[in-house]
Amino acid sequence: MRPGVCVAYSPGVTSTLGRRLGLSLAAIFLVFGVIELITHRDDTVGALLFWGISLVGGGAILLAGLTRDWPRRGVEQAVIVVGILLGTNATVWTLVVPLLSLAVLVLLFRPAPALAQ
Repeated sequence: MRPGVCVAYSPGVTSTLGRRLGLSLAAIFLVFGVIELITHRDDTVGALLFWGISLVGGGAILLAGLTRDWPRRGVEQAVIVVGILLGTNATVWTLVVPLLSLAVLVLLFRPAPALAQ
């Protein structure tokens, strides 16, 4: 990576809009996860693990996939997909977050348009 280049906007991902939406989605997962862990603190350990792993873990993994400089593009894509799947697992009932997750995947992994010569 070149010095002074922000990793969050690396050329490995084709869409800046997709990158920004992905970072927003990671923030949503993390905030929802912290809120759920606080509001469900009297629940069973299994419920706390579900919320923690799904939302906090998914948000953290998605954030890592979007901001870390991965050695290969395939690793970056796999990490992003795992983070989105984990986070969406706990928010599927909202209907909005799964649609946002799908939009992020489409924007991040669509082929870059060919440049006019």
